[in-house]
Amino acid sequence: MLVWMVAAGLVILCGAVLARALTGAGTLPATEGAGPGDVLGAGKDLAVYRAQLDGIGRDLERGVIDETEAGRLRVEIAQRILAADRARRAGSAGGGAPGGTAMRVAVVALVLALVASLGLYRTLGA
Repeated sequence: MLVWMVAAGLVILCGAVLARALTGAGTLPATEGAGPGDVLGAGKDLAVYRAQLDGIGRDLERGVIDETEAGRLRVEIAQRILAADRARRAGSAGGGAPGGTAMRVAVVALVLALVASLGLYRTLGA
């Protein structure tokens, strides 16, 4: 009887690992190297770009850059802000972990593995 409980526990454990992997619940957010196209780094990028816009104003006041250079930098940073915002919105609208479909695939795979193992046991085992 103990053997069957251990076997059932292993099947449940494998099914849980499979379900977690298929639904993306075990993935960690990428924090390093996130660019404007990365959904997870888009929020940080927006903050950095806003700080850069503030820095342009300070550099202009100090005379480090002229007005044309400041305008060019503002346009470039504004384009990056728009790209990061689009990536963030696309990620919140349709991104994230796949939901019901992946969970159904995990359940079907678990049931198929259980049925296959019982069939093999019946044929080769007892």
